[in-house]
Amino acid sequence: PLQSSITFKKMRALSGLLCRRFSTALRGSVPGYVFDIDGVLVRGKTPIPAGRDALRALLKPGSREFRYPVMFLTNSGGVTESQKAEEVSKLCGIEISPDQVVLSHTPMRAMAEEYNSSKDSVIVCVGKRACVHVAGGYGFKRAILIDDFAIQQPLVTPNTMLEGEGEPIDESLTKLKVSAVFLMHDSRNWGRDIQLLCDILGSDGSVHRPLHPHQVVPLYVANPDFVFVNEYHLPRFAQGAFLTALEAVFLRRFGRPLAYNMFGKPHKSQYEFVERLLLERARSMGFADLETIYGIGDNPEADVRGANNAGGKWVSVLVRTGNATLCRLQRILVIL
Repeated sequence: PLQSSITFKKMRALSGLLCRRFSTALRGSVPGYVFDIDGVLVRGKTPIPAGRDALRALLKPGSREFRYPVMFLTNSGGVTESQKAEEVSKLCGIEISPDQVVLSHTPMRAMAEEYNSSKDSVIVCVGKRACVHVAGGYGFKRAILIDDFAIQQPLVTPNTMLEGEGEPIDESLTKLKVSAVFLMHDSRNWGRDIQLLCDILGSDGSVHRPLHPHQVVPLYVANPDFVFVNEYHLPRFAQGAFLTALEAVFLRRFGRPLAYNMFGKPHKSQYEFVERLLLERARSMGFADLETIYGIGDNPEADVRGANNAGGKWVSVLVRTGNATLCRLQRILVIL
């Protein structure tokens, strides 16, 4: 599952071939392209020239519109799809619409109705404060940030520095029962958040009550990536690393493994989700079906494994501009 199906150089040649093949008339089926963002198109706030060139090769001649259905599937988050589309558009100089972007937590919007059914409960978001606004945009009516518990009751985590005391907080929400926890972005304070998450996930949802013998509150994790890349020359820890630490502490504290539900790449549900959106985009462009779906990424364990495991029409494409280069493909056999 970690063997890339095609290299980036071959991908660029193939994209040109496909452009010529489909230039004369509409066909019943068409190739689709799903790009990762970090490490493929950009590195932090710096565009990657090869990735930008690959995108431009898929544009209609003399136009800013894509010739074929294109989506962007990333394990990043903490922002809205509109914000990410605007950011990548500016960095790459190509117009990308919000409905072309699937973030790690985008599929979570389908869960809003389920957790809005009770007016006496709240969901807790882990990440930067913008995650609460993202959850609200998905339709969650009662969402708070995990920081708010510490701000309201500093003795809960006495050994951590508190941030955000000046930001408005609905104190009534921190008193409601917690129905679920959504790990949407990187923790801003590992020690504090692990303490609070153990309190929440070890309870029946009433955070300040005695611990419950079983895990009642579900945990949803947006991004399993252990590391990510930015402008720094070495990979940095991501949500997967934080989850590893949380699992170890939870097991030591309660003597039982932490239960959680995972989103993001390489999980098949994430690829099924983006494939449905890609097919809708293909049909809106006048094509009946997808011929092949090229999943283009820099992380063998997320992008290559995810596309290969998705099977069907998916073909994995590994580029060596991000994790594949920095990690030197340790313990991974990849044919380039």
